[in-house]
Amino acid sequence: PLAAGRTLAMASISPATPYPDKYHAATRAGRVVERTASDETKLLLYALRSQATSGPCVIQSKWGMENEARAKYETWCNLGKMETFEAMRLYVKLIDEERPEWWKSVPSEADLAREDAEVEARSARSPLKPRGNKSHHRAWLAPPSRLGSILSEYPAGLAALAPGRWATPGHRHGGGTAVSVAVSESPPARYQHGACVAGTKMFIVGGSRGSRFLADAHVLDLKTLEWSALHTPSGADPLPACAGHRLLSHEGEIYLVGGAFVGGGWLEPKRSLSDLRDRESVVVLRADVDANARTIEWKLAPCTGPDAPSARRGMSVTRVGDEFVLFGGEDRGRDRSYKNDAWALHVKTLRWRCVHAGSSRPRDGSGKKNKGGNNAYSADVTTTQSEEVVPRARCEHVACAWGDDQLIVHGGAGASSAGCFDDVFVLDLATSKWAAWRPAGPTPAPRAGHAAVVIRDRYWCVIGGGNDATSVGELRSAALDLRESRWVDLGADADAADESDAATSDDADESDSSSSRCAFPTPAVCGEGMSACVVESASGDAALIAFGGYDGATRRDVQAFRFPDAFPAAPPPSPAKKKEKKEKKAAGTAGTSSAPLERATSLDSGGAKTQSDSSTSASTSASTSSATDALASDNLRLRGENARLRDDARRVLAQHTALANALEQTERDRARAVADRDATAKSLAASRTAAAAATAALDEARGEIAAAAGERDALRARVEALERRVRDLGGEEEEEDKTPKKGWFASLLLGDD
Repeated sequence: PLAAGRTLAMASISPATPYPDKYHAATRAGRVVERTASDETKLLLYALRSQATSGPCVIQSKWGMENEARAKYETWCNLGKMETFEAMRLYVKLIDEERPEWWKSVPSEADLAREDAEVEARSARSPLKPRGNKSHHRAWLAPPSRLGSILSEYPAGLAALAPGRWATPGHRHGGGTAVSVAVSESPPARYQHGACVAGTKMFIVGGSRGSRFLADAHVLDLKTLEWSALHTPSGADPLPACAGHRLLSHEGEIYLVGGAFVGGGWLEPKRSLSDLRDRESVVVLRADVDANARTIEWKLAPCTGPDAPSARRGMSVTRVGDEFVLFGGEDRGRDRSYKNDAWALHVKTLRWRCVHAGSSRPRDGSGKKNKGGNNAYSADVTTTQSEEVVPRARCEHVACAWGDDQLIVHGGAGASSAGCFDDVFVLDLATSKWAAWRPAGPTPAPRAGHAAVVIRDRYWCVIGGGNDATSVGELRSAALDLRESRWVDLGADADAADESDAATSDDADESDSSSSRCAFPTPAVCGEGMSACVVESASGDAALIAFGGYDGATRRDVQAFRFPDAFPAAPPPSPAKKKEKKEKKAAGTAGTSSAPLERATSLDSGGAKTQSDSSTSASTSASTSSATDALASDNLRLRGENARLRDDARRVLAQHTALANALEQTERDRARAVADRDATAKSLAASRTAAAAATAALDEARGEIAAAAGERDALRARVEALERRVRDLGGEEEEEDKTPKKGWFASLLLGDD
């Protein structure tokens, strides 16, 4: 029977298919579900499948297990001594929840093998480096990365949002909870502004409103969802009006990079106010925000380096590890040319380095001038003399980090003849090499001026933007699965889903399928130049907050989207939607309900046998319902336990990451201390050598002094002897001795007495 279950034809699968055939068909559908399921669902499916195939988990030591293996082992152990048949039923039940009506499209083993081969081929072709544990395996429960800020607790203001639906100020959208932000207190309408999240605050700075640049700054408290304006402290110089800049946070500090400025001579007092617009290098400012988030003071960061990027706007600036990586943009010089060079600014040393110089002549591989278009991979590539692949010069694109040494770039706008792009490129910061990336799946429409965030270290979610072929605000949202190298099929957008629901038959309404719903719908207000910030917690909660934009009018809307745990799976319909569909179905069947009722009455009067059959059927139905409720209860219990396990695992991983960072810092301090000790030892040895040489020289000098003293004493003795001889000679002359004598000096020399 087990072998037969694996070879069932798809046409024979239905809700009434008996076990274990239904289970084996569900396992094939489960392999498709797992590609887009949440970590919790993957672990549950693995545990139930293992329990149904191999029985209870064998107890073993968890010491040395990798994160993924440990999570799988603990989830399987939690099932205890669950029976094989019960594990099969719970597995099928979980597949029913994740993919309603899955039996209508069960893939064959050949289809699954072919799709797995395609996934492996895409993974082999992907320029992204593997991430995860030391064995470079992409674990389901990857530790928090540097792609975004991970908060220890989810902000209270975002916790009330309904998952899977956009919420906008002042009204409910898609059944979600409205964001309680007073429109009168929100910042003025704008686009091409800067936005970032630091802690539990979201900051908005500058931007454009029509032909006027703005110089204000505002902060949104994510706990209370209340706006407040940031003022310049007394005596400090205000921020010049600016637009097209980028706002980033690093270790709690806020930086403003690039952009177009109006005036602002305070940055360099010796220059006039109009000179700043012709500044040769890109501006980097650092903000000083007071503890109560009421004032903000901007200071020019003293950047160094052999060279620096030229002043520009519309570039991308992405935090990659401890560096801000800048790519592209529109040069602020006289020619207003578009750029495709890449630079990195080390945040701690504030030193620029050129990662890639770009190319000056954008051409495609054939050597002909590029005329743009939607074919990103043949039209939006520049080749240098060494045939190196380089993205075309562009601005108003988006970029994100992958690990600590790769940058991913998407879309943007080129020169007037190039239009907008839909391409994806990857820059390796270690080798300074570009690579064109062709993810599988439905490629989003070309766009520029869009916004994007990375959630859960995996999905790159894109909203907004515009191009010449589509009306502003009509471009659909998109999501790129960075691990699977695939654009996610998000399903129908909000309006299309509503029409599909209205056209669905009564039988389909019973299943309440979410296949026609959109996993990441387009926000109600969507345009160019809007900002997007992501807020994530260590427990896995994630929300996207969008602000402003231009869709024919300059906007000031705040919109929030809380990602469901099962993202990118589509969320279930809201309770209000379910109630409305049930009321429609009841109204449609009210006119035909009398005939079945009369038939039931006539059958009831047919005799005791009919009553007995009815009671038996009712008993069987009640028993089946009770068993189903028990299984559902067990399923909910298992999901709850695994959710807690997931939270514990994420907390442990967060603590592990913090301890690893602390250990790394300690190792660096120890290495620095060892280096200082070695340098001190070398200096001490040199001092000792010099002291020994000085001592030897001193001893030699002492010997010379002693020798000189001996010579001095001998000379003194001779002088004394000479003086005595002189005195003696003087006494002999007085005696007038007539005997001839030798000279006294000769006698002295000859030693005569």
